[in-house]
Amino acid sequence: MSCNRRTTPIHPAGRAPRILFVNPWATDFSAFDLWARPLGLLYLAAIVRRAGGEPILLDCMDRSHPSLAERPWKPRRFACGKYPAQVIEKPPVLRQIPRRFKRYGISVEALEHALDALGEIDLICVGSRMTYWYPGAVEAIRRLRHRFPRAPIALGGVYPTLFPEHARRESGADFIIEGEGENALLQIFHDRFRGTSPVPMLDLDHLDGLPAPAYDLLSSRDCLPVMLSRGCPHRCTYCASRKIFGRFRRRDPVRAAEELIAILDQRRDGRECDIAFYDDALLADADRHFLPFCRRLTAARSCLPSALRFHTPNGLDFSMIRPPVAEAMVEVGFQTVRLSIETADRTRLRALNRCADLSLFESALRTLAQAGFAATSIGVYVLFGLPGQTRAEVEQTVDYVLSLGATPLLGEFSPMPFTREWENVRSIGNPPLESEPLLTNNSVFYRLSGEFPDSWVNDLRQRIREARRKERCASAFDENG
Repeated sequence: MSCNRRTTPIHPAGRAPRILFVNPWATDFSAFDLWARPLGLLYLAAIVRRAGGEPILLDCMDRSHPSLAERPWKPRRFACGKYPAQVIEKPPVLRQIPRRFKRYGISVEALEHALDALGEIDLICVGSRMTYWYPGAVEAIRRLRHRFPRAPIALGGVYPTLFPEHARRESGADFIIEGEGENALLQIFHDRFRGTSPVPMLDLDHLDGLPAPAYDLLSSRDCLPVMLSRGCPHRCTYCASRKIFGRFRRRDPVRAAEELIAILDQRRDGRECDIAFYDDALLADADRHFLPFCRRLTAARSCLPSALRFHTPNGLDFSMIRPPVAEAMVEVGFQTVRLSIETADRTRLRALNRCADLSLFESALRTLAQAGFAATSIGVYVLFGLPGQTRAEVEQTVDYVLSLGATPLLGEFSPMPFTREWENVRSIGNPPLESEPLLTNNSVFYRLSGEFPDSWVNDLRQRIREARRKERCASAFDENG
């Protein structure tokens, strides 16, 4: 953690310190809500509450925000949907991209109105997700500074962790928090409001010591994010999980299940609820972790909401899909499954430090189908834009996934600092990627090489849609005899 400017401690008289947690806008060419909730801020809010503060959440990406009441954004299946958006000026470095640049989330006017209604704030904590969304965080910090000039502002999350020097230079925050933020925020909180009292630091090696996320701060609890672990045991060459979370740690699976049961027991309104797992390695050592979690949930099923659905937006390791795992997923209520294959090129898979045994991928798809998952519920992530990758490799991977009855989900490669792939591409671009996070945008980076023109990308996406449409029609015909 670092501090950009000197701040004078304030000791609120006769009341708990009021801490504002802000999830800023996304600024991008596209954004879609796939069970995205500010889980990191919810954990920090719970810790501040336990330390004696009053946490307040302002989520600029909240599709249920009161300012949108007169213009509701129709949700798609499973609590997903489009964000409201406003076209904004495109940053100069992105002017060559033939798309409109937008601010996704609530309007600036709605933010200002919400800030005016808050009253006095003693400390502000701003989160961040994608590195290339930093303009939204910078704009939010500027407006927060204007409205609350005496409140110090801390910035944490993915952006300052992967681009700390850029964040110190450009964000305007007083404190830059890298990596996990619990102890850094506790230090700031105690320095400011508790004076010389000792700081009760948390042992982040034992995740069960953390309080449950402050889900009550969400305006809508139609979707709840859950993590059973932090970090990842794998070392994929394009992933920065180890820089963000450190070493791989897991919660006690039964305690994690009981915590979720208790949270769900508080909402007996009969409404649908979607649970999204944010783990990077949900199925690692499944016999000792994922399966006991599922068994505890299954035992309590009669006490849980009937319309409870589980999702895995982060791709699952296909080599971990075995019959007991797939059967437990069905029994608990998983509705969407995402697998990560990235490419069907075995040489590249080995270079990426990924499992290159595609027979295990094919086995995983058969196992999921035998357990009862429909092909339409299984998506497979396919990366394009990797350094040295060709169109032919991507097309062959798409055809391979389609031939197995699953749905390819095209994902653009986004280079991240502190990874091996970053070293291969950091000098690309003008300016270089390391000095401008905007160029790491997945909608931008693949365009820098010229290998993947927009016309090809659009044609490939259309080809996937047509193939899936034909398969759905064939399935309907078979069912109707």
